[in-house]
Amino acid sequence: MQLPRGTFLTIKRSTKFGDLFSELHEMKFTGVCTISYKTGNGTIVFKHGKRILAEFQNTAGDSAWEAFQKIITEKADASLSSLSEAQIQLSLEFNKTCLVATGTKTEIPAPLDKPVPPPVRTPP
Repeated sequence: MQLPRGTFLTIKRSTKFGDLFSELHEMKFTGVCTISYKTGNGTIVFKHGKRILAEFQNTAGDSAWEAFQKIITEKADASLSSLSEAQIQLSLEFNKTCLVATGTKTEIPAPLDKPVPPPVRTPP
């Protein structure tokens, strides 16, 4: 994944994936979570606490997120860095193959499907 350099926040040692993801969701974290796990490394980008990009071992996007879900009770080390709104947009632009679509219906606003009624004309 190609990501802009964020502002380093902290390192979390020996933290369960599930607890870490819950914490990041609750605090509405916007940034990068880089994970070091015994079988490989991974990266998840969050925007306001919702996952938007993921990469784990040799998988990306929904497959990567599913791989994280299989080890949700395992412990790992994680590094957290915040990203600005502009950096999030760049991350999305350069990492389209890493998009997490599962469960993101509320994250991406849907277009309005309502037809606009014609203007009402009154005779002169």
